[in-house]
Amino acid sequence: MHAKQAGQIPVSYTHLRAHETVLDLVCRLLLDKKHTRKDTSRIKEEQEKQQAILKEEERKNKELAIKAKEVEDKRLMQEEALRLKEAELNEQIRHNQAVEEAIRELTIINQTPIRQIPNLRTIIKNW
Repeated sequence: MHAKQAGQIPVSYTHLRAHETVLDLVCRLLLDKKHTRKDTSRIKEEQEKQQAILKEEERKNKELAIKAKEVEDKRLMQEEALRLKEAELNEQIRHNQAVEEAIRELTIINQTPIRQIPNLRTIIKNW
């Protein structure tokens, strides 16, 4: 039911406060205190939620940092393995080149009559 229908005229909050009795004041203050407690409680709950969210984000960031470190360590290990493999392959290439050179020398020796080879023992020793 509206105020006009009940024969009452709506008034402003300021007007009501101007005619407030002691009992009205006590009731209003108690209601304000109740609302303030609810607001404080709500604010505290919101702060706790925000803290929980921040803690979760920190936990996730730590996990990501650990994973990033693991990935970086794995990458460094793979690089080191590649360097070792490259060094091994280079050594194998040098060995193969030495073998090819020895084969060329032997081919020359095999095609040359023995009497034309001045110092066969030196060649074999160096080989």
